[in-house]
Amino acid sequence: MLNIRLRTEYSFRKAYGSVNEVVKVSGDCIGICDTGTWGHVAFNNACSKIGKKPLFGVEIAVVNDPTDRSKQPANMMSFISKNNSGLKEMYSLVTKSTSKEHFYYYPRIGYEHLFDLSDNIIILSGSTPDWGMLPLARKEDLYIEMSPSSNRKALDFCEKKGFQPIATSDNYYPCVKDKKAYEVLIGRNRTERSSSMHILNEWEYKEQVPWAPEEAIQNTYKISEQCEVKLPQAQMISFDSKQTLEQLCLIGAKDKNIDLADSVYKDRLKRELDMIAHKNFEDYFYVIADMVKYAKQHMLVGPARGSSAGSLVCYLLDITDIDPLQYDLLFERFIDITRADLPDIDIDFPDDRREMVFEYLRNKYGAEKVAHLGTVSRYKAKSAITEVAKELAIPMWEVNDLKGAIIERSSGDARAAMCIMDTFNDLEIGKKVLEKYPQMKVAADMENHARHNGVHAAGIIVTEEPVHNYCSVSQQSGAAQIDKKDAEDLNLLKIDALGLRTLSVLQD
Repeated sequence: MLNIRLRTEYSFRKAYGSVNEVVKVSGDCIGICDTGTWGHVAFNNACSKIGKKPLFGVEIAVVNDPTDRSKQPANMMSFISKNNSGLKEMYSLVTKSTSKEHFYYYPRIGYEHLFDLSDNIIILSGSTPDWGMLPLARKEDLYIEMSPSSNRKALDFCEKKGFQPIATSDNYYPCVKDKKAYEVLIGRNRTERSSSMHILNEWEYKEQVPWAPEEAIQNTYKISEQCEVKLPQAQMISFDSKQTLEQLCLIGAKDKNIDLADSVYKDRLKRELDMIAHKNFEDYFYVIADMVKYAKQHMLVGPARGSSAGSLVCYLLDITDIDPLQYDLLFERFIDITRADLPDIDIDFPDDRREMVFEYLRNKYGAEKVAHLGTVSRYKAKSAITEVAKELAIPMWEVNDLKGAIIERSSGDARAAMCIMDTFNDLEIGKKVLEKYPQMKVAADMENHARHNGVHAAGIIVTEEPVHNYCSVSQQSGAAQIDKKDAEDLNLLKIDALGLRTLSVLQD
C-alpha cells in the first residue's frame, strides 16, 4: 500500500497519467496529491466506479520565507485531509498559497504555516525538507517520507526526533510503459532521475528503498484507516424575495401586455412554475432575474440565447426578450423532468462592462462566495500529433497529411478520445506514418490528456457558503480549481455571463 500520495494528469505538465489509469493500477485505498485540487471530483468518481476508497490531498511547495520575493529551494510537501473539516482547511491552504504575498512562479507557503494546521490534516514531509524547520510538536500527524527520491537522512531524522516514517512512490507516471509519454509531455523541462518514477508495489519499493523500515509501509495502512472524506454537495443559494416567482411573473405579464386569462399562456405558465417548484429552482431564477435587472440598468443585455428562450417564465422575468409561444418554442429543452442538473441560461453582456456584473454579484453575496469557473484544456488529436512530432524531432511535413486525415468525432461519441488510435489502425496514411515512425504511437496515449488549466471565458460560480468549502480558489486568477462538469457534480450554481464585442460596439 504505497498509494496514499499519487500524482495524476492534474499536476499539469509535471506528471503524466489519466485519473482512471492511475486509479486502475493502484491499491484499494489511494490518495490524490496533485499540485492543485483540480482532479478531486474526477478522482472521486473514478474510485467510486470500481469500489476503491479515495483520499484527498494536495502537493504544495514549501519554502523558508514565502514573502521573500526571490527564488528559494522548494520542498514539495503533501497534505491529506482526514475528514471534511480537514478538506475545507486544505482548500483554504491552497488558496493561501496562490496569494500575491506567497506566489512566486508557483504557489507556495512557508514552514511556519505548518504550525497553524489542525489535526484534521496529515502532513507528509516531502523528499528534501529543511529538517530544522519542521514543527517538532506535530509527531502524530507529520510523517517523514521515505521514497526513491529521498535518502537515509529521513530515517535518521525519524530515529532522532521520534517521527513516524511513511512509504511513498513519488510517481510521475503510472507504469513503466508510460515513461515516453511523460517525457514528451514535459519536454525540455524534464530532469533525469536514476530512481523509479512510476507507481511502485511493495516488492518494488523494498528493492528501491532497502533502508526503509517495515513500519513505513504499515503506516500507509494506518493513514488510510484514519481518513474518511466525502466531497460536499453545495446547497442552492437562498434569495430573500418579498414576492413569489408567480407574483413576479404576473407583474411581468402586465408590463408586456400579455393576457394570462388566455388559456394557452395560463396553462404554459402554470406548467413551467410547477416544474420549477418541483425541482426547487426558484432561488436560481431569483438570482438570475436580479442580476439581469441590474445589468439592464447599466448596459445593453442580449435578448436570449439557447434553450432559455423557450421559457415563458424567463420572458416574464425579463431574463430573455423572446415570447416563446409566439415562436412555438419548447420549454422542455430548457428544463425537463428527466434532467437533474441546473438549467443553463447563457446571457450576453458587452465585453467591456461584464466585470460590472461580476462585481455586483460579489457585493451582493460576498466576495468569498463568488468565483470564476476554471477550465481544463486537453490535448486534441491534432495538437497531440504536433507536440509529439516536435519532441521526437520528426519533420512536420511528415505528419501534416496525417493531421488532415484525422478521424474526428463529436465530444458525445464514445470513441471521441480515440481518434488518433483509430486513424493509425484504419487509414492507410496512418499505417504508413506509424510504420516509418513507430514512436509516434505515443500520440495516441496523449490524446485527451490534461494539458493546462485556465479561467472559463464566461462561467461564474455563486455559492451559499464560501466557495473554498467545495474547492480551492486561485487568488492569482480569481478562478475556482474546478471545471464545468465537476462543478455540476458538486451542485454548484454556475452562471454563464458571456462578453460580446458586438454589444460593446452597439453600446458605444
